[in-house]
Amino acid sequence: MNRILSLILIFMSAMGLTGCWGGNSWHQKLTVTVATPQGDVSGSAVTAVSLQFPGDTILAPGAAYQGGYSGEAVAVEVAPGKYLFALLDERLTTLAIKVFVSAKAAASPLKQDAKAVEAVRERRELPPADYPLLVTFTDISDPKSVKQVKPGMLADIFGVGHSLKSITLEITDEAKTKGQATRILPWLNDEASIGLFWKSLLASGFQPNGSTEVKRLFVGD
Repeated sequence: MNRILSLILIFMSAMGLTGCWGGNSWHQKLTVTVATPQGDVSGSAVTAVSLQFPGDTILAPGAAYQGGYSGEAVAVEVAPGKYLFALLDERLTTLAIKVFVSAKAAASPLKQDAKAVEAVRERRELPPADYPLLVTFTDISDPKSVKQVKPGMLADIFGVGHSLKSITLEITDEAKTKGQATRILPWLNDEASIGLFWKSLLASGFQPNGSTEVKRLFVGD
């Protein structure tokens, strides 16, 4: 989706139409907190989100809005070298509307809903139904070792005394996160490794939601 928006921007710039480009945007911070025998540990990431509506830009025929995001997945170092990741997906574009405005508005957002989110400076806890996909790796250097983590089963993965304490969403003025995911997972820069990760994730029972590119589960440009 972001690539499509970028192509549209280039076209509009060439035609002198960039003054028509508008929309709403904000930065949202997702924080995952895990209880461990040694105390709580947390990880956060800031994502930039944008929504465009009729009158803001050129939409595909029949489209009520277009959304995009950029940023990175949340990484929590639960134990030395052991990470829990909260992955990105297309739901991020309307998640803040659902959390801070209304669930009904998130299903088909209007410009007024997006504008309302822009003015928010608040943190709220997500209900389990809105949790992102959680994964870990038995070997952080091996993309094939990915395991999907159910929110109530952290003790099965990380050991007794570990549990998911909370996942919160906040609208913030902080800059979006950059470089975190590739620092922890350098194999994200290798297409073959990404393919191995994807096959292993599907084999674990994960059902893709939408057409998100695989790398964009970790890094959204």
